[in-house]
Amino acid sequence: MLLFQCDNLKWDPQEFSNIQALRIPSTQIWTPDILLYNSADEKFGSTMKANAVVQHNGDILYVPPFLFKSICPFHIAAFPFMSFI
Repeated sequence: MLLFQCDNLKWDPQEFSNIQALRIPSTQIWTPDILLYNSADEKFGSTMKANAVVQHNGDILYVPPFLFKSICPFHIAAFPFMSFI
């Protein structure tokens, strides 16, 4: 989940039928790049597109669906009490 702000997407709800938020295709606005740097897949950093929720104050909530394959060290001696952060 990403939360960021864009001053160019602010509006006064009273001027637009009291609309507080809009769902906009993420392809229509700027969104931050999401990359997995230790990717185990050749499709480095690929994500699917989704709608973003744009609030009247410029706050944008973007929850892109994704499937990443990463390299993670595994220590069998710690199984099953290990954690991955």
